[in-house]
Amino acid sequence: MIKNKTDLKEYMEKDKIALEKKRKRPRIFEDEIWRFEIYLRKHEYYLNTGKNKIALLYYKMRHHNLGVKLGFTIPCNVFKGGLRINHYGYIVVNDNARIGEILRYPSRGKYRCK
Repeated sequence: MIKNKTDLKEYMEKDKIALEKKRKRPRIFEDEIWRFEIYLRKHEYYLNTGKNKIALLYYKMRHHNLGVKLGFTIPCNVFKGGLRINHYGYIVVNDNARIGEILRYPSRGKYRCK
């Protein structure tokens, strides 16, 4: 659960490493999965801290819209740092699930935690 800015940066850095990205920011016309994970993490941060309601609504909308575009239904506060999604397409995660660090979601439908 992301409780402060340092947790947010840590989660986003672990996601970036899991996705094997070298760039500082995602590309505009590529890296949709990376952008989705950034919106997911920022949505979690503003939801958990309750600091800025406008930012919460903004990231909630971006998280939802990009999730619809990519076919992902991943709620907040389910995955710890290190999430890696390898493909577009239908992924549905129950909001009662709690999944540990460094998850690699392969294209065959089975997942592994390291």
